[in-house]
Amino acid sequence: MTESDENVDNLKVILENLRDPQALDSHPWATSKLAEDAAANGKNSGQGLVSGIIRLFHEMKPSMPPRKGKRLDTRWGEFGLLAAYYFAPVVFNIKKPSSLREAWRSIDKTILLFVFGQENVSDEERAQYRLIGGESEIAPDSTISDWHRKGIERFAELVTQENKRLENQPVVTKTGRTIWKPVAAIFGVLLLASLIFGTITGWKFYQRAMVIKQKIDALESYLSPSPKVDQIGEIAPLVHDLRVEVDALNADAAPYLGLTQSLGWVPTYGSDLAQAPDLLEMAVSLGTAADEGIQALMPSLDAVTQHDQTLDVLAVLKGLQEAEPKLLSAQIALAQAQAARDRINSKNLSPYLKKIIEVRIDPLLDSIAGQKFPMEDALALVHSAPHLLGVGKDGPQTYLLMIQNEDELRATGGFLTAVGSAVVKDGKLLSINIESSDFVDDLSKPYPKSPWQLDEYMMAEFLVLRDANWFTNFPTSVEWIEYLYSYSRAYSVDGVIAVDQHVIVELLKALGPVRVDDVSFDITHENVLEYMRAAKERRPPGTTARWDRKQFIGRLAKPLLEKVLNARGTTWSKLAPVLIKLLDERHILLQFDDLETTKLLERRKWDGAIRPPQNSDYLMVVDSNIGFNKSNVSLSTSLAYNIDLSSLNKPTGNLIVKHTNRSQSNLLCEPRLDAVGVDMSEAYTMDACHWTYLRVYKPVEAQLTDAAPQVIPAEQTLRQRAIPARIDLLENEEIPNTQVFGTFLVIPQKETINTSFEFSLPAFVLQKDPTSDAWTYRLILQKQPGTISTPVTISLLLPEGSELLNAPAGLKQEQGRWIFTSDLRQDIIFDVEFRVP
Repeated sequence: MTESDENVDNLKVILENLRDPQALDSHPWATSKLAEDAAANGKNSGQGLVSGIIRLFHEMKPSMPPRKGKRLDTRWGEFGLLAAYYFAPVVFNIKKPSSLREAWRSIDKTILLFVFGQENVSDEERAQYRLIGGESEIAPDSTISDWHRKGIERFAELVTQENKRLENQPVVTKTGRTIWKPVAAIFGVLLLASLIFGTITGWKFYQRAMVIKQKIDALESYLSPSPKVDQIGEIAPLVHDLRVEVDALNADAAPYLGLTQSLGWVPTYGSDLAQAPDLLEMAVSLGTAADEGIQALMPSLDAVTQHDQTLDVLAVLKGLQEAEPKLLSAQIALAQAQAARDRINSKNLSPYLKKIIEVRIDPLLDSIAGQKFPMEDALALVHSAPHLLGVGKDGPQTYLLMIQNEDELRATGGFLTAVGSAVVKDGKLLSINIESSDFVDDLSKPYPKSPWQLDEYMMAEFLVLRDANWFTNFPTSVEWIEYLYSYSRAYSVDGVIAVDQHVIVELLKALGPVRVDDVSFDITHENVLEYMRAAKERRPPGTTARWDRKQFIGRLAKPLLEKVLNARGTTWSKLAPVLIKLLDERHILLQFDDLETTKLLERRKWDGAIRPPQNSDYLMVVDSNIGFNKSNVSLSTSLAYNIDLSSLNKPTGNLIVKHTNRSQSNLLCEPRLDAVGVDMSEAYTMDACHWTYLRVYKPVEAQLTDAAPQVIPAEQTLRQRAIPARIDLLENEEIPNTQVFGTFLVIPQKETINTSFEFSLPAFVLQKDPTSDAWTYRLILQKQPGTISTPVTISLLLPEGSELLNAPAGLKQEQGRWIFTSDLRQDIIFDVEFRVP
């Protein structure tokens, strides 16, 4: 493979992960000079790389409008196709096209967004930048594929050249907070724009420019070498005054802006002068955004910067709610600044201004556009938070806590080892109580019949609280858990919060160690799992009363929650992204009765619901430990999904689930309480045989055509009855658009078991473009809560002679099949577009 081919492959990986920068932390270019500046500003390497790539992509935009003629302008075609398919969804937060052909249709709209920052432009401007609007039909696939390939090749060369240029520049040490460096850059743009107009329009503008320069000099004392967030009260009025002066300069200069466009011939600064209208508009918009944003955030920043005090959550929320109009104003101003920036050709600017825009302004705009938590969701959270925290007339809010143990994996994240309730009012924790889940049962009352698998394989005839999270669809499990909890805890709850052990590990990693009563050592993220696994308490001799073996959970939860609730503002800035990551990876599941919050949870997929999309293949593999042990500690699981599309009217899928029991113990696979000579209810058996009920979720109309299940001998079952090799058809478990299949498995120590399923897939998993012969296949692979990172291999067989038009980064061809490997930390969306000869 040549160096240029390797660069193209590296760029493709980046383009496919623009919305997931963390996936690029180990990318070969993550340590390049291109990513270095953004990474030095506090971003991780993947975020720095994405910011650098987005910034550089703007330079690929042709400086002149598309040529008119019989042949389409290929420069704009290559730019427009890459912009529509990869960059516009990230920069402008719009839906990503499902295929390159769909991206083709939106090229004209995307060009307007990158040139003007909006689609609402004049007819003259629209006509000036129209590229494909005059085409009577969509371009041939060969043209689209050619533009895509050549565009990536040209962009890869641009990235290579930029990296080489940056590597030859002197190293500049950067310090300070990321948000302040773009602020300093904004002031530099304002000063330069002012000086430009000072030379053009005479003494009046010169005086105005000098006033602006003085104000910038005053701000420099705060911005250099690095500003302090707690100086925001002193910085805010200076920013506001600067904005006023720049607005005045803009008003004075307006009649003369047309003259500057004819000054491009001036040596060195000709391009600066010719682009002065856009430069000034960008400066004005950024000044507005900085002023409005600082004013909006001042109350919240005041609360956050109280280093010696606990963060007043209510003060922060109140400040954010009152700031909503200004936040929206700042958002609009940033969009206008981005539009002006997109019209600026930075290649021909003077070196000083080029550096300001590319090194300081562009990373700021790119990072804002690429945020994984959009403004819509942030504002929804601001609206809902007071109610969720029991503020004012809403009164106290009571939440049911689910503590799930993934060492004994269950459908929603782990065995429901403990439950509790937490009451909050006015943002403060009034009370919290955590107890073993079996303490909540009141067996004097009638309990519903359990799912048949629990009855047959665990002899659990009735559904009690600890088994109520059997249902993979978390909202369904929540209904049962709330119902059974109310048997003995007769009060309603306003929501449910489920966490697994990994949440505790990550919180301790972010917050630092805690001290626990009666424990002689600090509990850290490195030893907390060992502590919890060893801490189950046996009944003291002579004790006849009911004994809660899991009191240690409450003793650990108390100092951990105190540390969270008493966290300083700076600590919360570290904790917030950790919590979002835990939610995204389904280690935390949420359900709230509040309607607006429910919609937010659905959008973010934080509610643990199963929602197979229409017109797509779908796969979710769920393990439920039914062996009365913690053998998931010693279990490794991997998935291989082989898709055969060689016959377009008969798509098939083959799933292989591989379980490996790494335990080296010699305990017999006999699920009897006396099998190991101890009371299993008080043991924490990790090195043992693994009993599991495996469920596979597929789209409706998927049919099982073959399978290789396991024969279970009688001695390995609790009821001492042999189970033949069979696959259970579970219908849809009351989940729309779903077909579920299940089987019982036993994985002895030191052994590996492969379980395979052959499916005839519904025709709708393949979609054909009505205007062409291009086909699209999409797979949604959903992660099971409680798992960390399950290895996944997807193998794809296309019809003979097919041309691959679009595919995920990392897809490689091996022996006639296309292979994709990944880790299932979050849901995987696998899209492939191809053409059949």
